Amino acid sequence: MNDKELREQVKSYIKTLVNANTDNLLELAKLIGIDPKKDLIGADLQGIDLTKADLREANLSQANLSRVNLTEANLSQANLSQANLSGVNLMGANLENADLREANLSYSNLVGTNLRGANLREADLSEAYLSHTNLSGTDLTKAYLSGAYLGNTNLLGADLNQVYLSKANLNQANLMGANLTQSNLTKTNLIESNLSRAVLTKANLFQANLSFANLSFANLSLTNLSLANLSQVVVKKTQFRYILGISAEVKDDLISRGAIFDDNSGNSLSAFLSR
Repeated sequence: MNDKELREQVKSYIKTLVNANTDNLLELAKLIGIDPKKDLIGADLQGIDLTKADLREANLSQANLSRVNLTEANLSQANLSQANLSGVNLMGANLENADLREANLSYSNLVGTNLRGANLREADLSEAYLSHTNLSGTDLTKAYLSGAYLGNTNLLGADLNQVYLSKANLNQANLMGANLTQSNLTKTNLIESNLSRAVLTKANLFQANLSFANLSFANLSLTNLSLANLSQVVVKKTQFRYILGISAEVKDDLISRGAIFDDNSGNSLSAFLSR
């Protein structure tokens, strides 16, 4: 049997399992000879309804799950690396400790999803909806989240190193202790977000809206704050070193509210780039 025939057979089996009206798909899969840790790799499952399905530890790497309904599904510790999950409904699903490296999650619905400890390195989450999602301790290094909605999302201690968050909405998000080193936050909405103790070294916050955000004890060394909105931002012991794009007036105001400056931060691009 060639690979194409095998994929069609697996898809047929999955449809049979779904029609069996049970959420314990893994046990049924074993009964008909499917190894969920091997036989679902690269499977074409697009359009299937897997609501509340039990897919713990399943290997769905490189699988096509486009437009699949995975509402409240259990995918904890599942391998979804390089899988196509574009437009998928994952509302309320459990993806704790799942492997989602380089997965395509663009335009997906991840409202209320548990992604705690998941690996999302280089994943595409552009225009995804992640309101009230648990992303604490998640690895999002180099992930693409342009235009994504992350309002009220929990990103406590998440690794967002070199992440692309341009025009994303992080209103009231919890980013306490998050690593945002070299992240792109241009035109990002960070209103009332919690960035206390976050690392924003070399981050680009051009035209970002940080009004009412909490930046206490955060590190903003070598950060671009050109045209950023810093209205009512909390800056208790916030480290501003070699900052680009702030005026002397704004600098004095931030210092008066507890910010730490020990350099010549301001509008000198040459000084910024020389560091």
